[in-house]
Amino acid sequence: MKRLFHSLLFRIHLVLVAIVLVSLLTLASGTYNIVSDLLLKETRQSINYTTEVLDRDINLMHEDIERLAKGMYANNEISMLVSSFPNFAHPQYVDNQISSYLYMRNILSTIPYIDSVYVYKDDQTALQYGIQGKKAESSLAALPQFDTISRLPALTQYWVPTRSPSDPPRKPRFLTVYMNFYDNSSMEKSGVLQINIELNHLFRILTNNVTGDRKFYVFTGDGQLIFGTDTTDIGAVMRQFDDTASGVSGDEHEVTLEDKSYHVSKYRSHYKDWYIINAVPTMEINQNSRKVLEFMSIYIGVAGTIIIALSVAISSRMLRPVKTLTHMLQALNFDKKSEWSLPGDIHALMKAPHEIGLFSRTFVKIMERLADYTEEIKQAAARQRNLELELLMSQIKPHFLYNTLESFCGLAKLQRTDDIYKLAKSLGAFYRISLSNGASVIRVDEELEHINSYLAIEKMKYNEKFDYHIELEEGLEACLILKLLLQPLVENAITHGIRHVEYRGYIAIRIQKIEESLQFLVYDNGIGMPAQKLQQLNQDTLISTGKGGFGIKNVRERIRLSYNDDYRLTYAAAAGGGTEVTVTLPLHRFAAN
Repeated sequence: MKRLFHSLLFRIHLVLVAIVLVSLLTLASGTYNIVSDLLLKETRQSINYTTEVLDRDINLMHEDIERLAKGMYANNEISMLVSSFPNFAHPQYVDNQISSYLYMRNILSTIPYIDSVYVYKDDQTALQYGIQGKKAESSLAALPQFDTISRLPALTQYWVPTRSPSDPPRKPRFLTVYMNFYDNSSMEKSGVLQINIELNHLFRILTNNVTGDRKFYVFTGDGQLIFGTDTTDIGAVMRQFDDTASGVSGDEHEVTLEDKSYHVSKYRSHYKDWYIINAVPTMEINQNSRKVLEFMSIYIGVAGTIIIALSVAISSRMLRPVKTLTHMLQALNFDKKSEWSLPGDIHALMKAPHEIGLFSRTFVKIMERLADYTEEIKQAAARQRNLELELLMSQIKPHFLYNTLESFCGLAKLQRTDDIYKLAKSLGAFYRISLSNGASVIRVDEELEHINSYLAIEKMKYNEKFDYHIELEEGLEACLILKLLLQPLVENAITHGIRHVEYRGYIAIRIQKIEESLQFLVYDNGIGMPAQKLQQLNQDTLISTGKGGFGIKNVRERIRLSYNDDYRLTYAAAAGGGTEVTVTLPLHRFAAN
């Protein structure tokens, strides 16, 4: 997949597809926004129309109630009944009752949504007319709004939504309008007029004009709810407006009612001092927009597929020479020079007059020169590696010889001829293996013989201060390893570990096979190393101070030059004290000649 992404042909196709998709999405987004704005404008016009109809019908109800109240004020029989209440012995009481009943029946027949009309005097029901589905109040003075009602000016209406036990749980059945009743002769307040409106009339208005799950609420200027299609969550609606009375008409908010999102708007009445708040489901507003979005999605899918297919087909035909040249380049194996053969098709491309032809001809020349340069680099690298190995090994021999000669001087001064003989014999064995006819790779058993000679010399040099043990797993004697691999590690174990202890030292060397690797373990029971130094050695960040650093760097560099990164050299603190060095190398790195 990564290789495909880096293909020029794939990138060109990807750019074409991106251009097409961005263009289509930009066009579709612009179209969608325009159509959505038009649909939203149409929806708002529908909401405004419903709001205006509701506002107009409520105003007509307001005018009907005012006309009813004026008629009752002007009716002498009703005024006389109210003023004489509760004196039922008045000589004209029965006649006035009959006359007022006939009058009220006629006027109420013209206002069918009025359920009942009550006139109170001294907190008692003096007169009652209509169907009386809404019963009279047992005590008008007990109403929370009584103080406000009692101070109303003439012909001022006070609207209050009321409920009765038989009302549905979500909607009040009646809307009550209170007015003060005045005597037509003295024009003084003689009682309180209560007019009960059945809300089904308003619900029928909304049913004819409202679609879906819309909600409408009517509030007075001081924030009193006088009518609502659904009083549930009315608190959530009102909280969206800081002050209903002073709010600006046209305020809009998004609220959640009954786990549904609603678009809430507020409008001021054109007739009276009240507000109409409507809540329209956001889903209803967005329904048509979703249809447009679905259409645009199908349009983008179909048109995009066709345009992309045509673009890819045309670009593929135009870029066919590039694709052919790419396949040729992929067929080349740069890891094997013997497979650097150019395919015959490239000669056809070299004759092309366009840029691909120029590139093909240049590429052939580069390949020819690259082959020559590669061969020269390989030869130079081999020569350089041999020189580096020889330099490192030459640094080991004088270093050890210098230390051994000092031991000879000491023994000669003490006239220890037997020890001088043993030391000379071990030194001869040591250098016999070190020279190895100039070979840089020797057998494991030869390397151990070399280490044994070295340890014998060092043990004599340090007056038998330590013992040592060499263990070789059976079958590994003939394995080939880098010459003088272990000697610097053993030297460091003696110089920096055992040399500084007062007890008898011990060095153990173990060689074993682990899977397909050869593992060398060098252990000493010396003073050990600090944890920080062990970490620096393992991370190859230790800065040499000239005392031991050379041998460690020598081993790591020689291993790296011969094994590249296919090795492990680790330093660890031994369990009982001291240091443990582990070298892990490939088992069959060198073939026997």
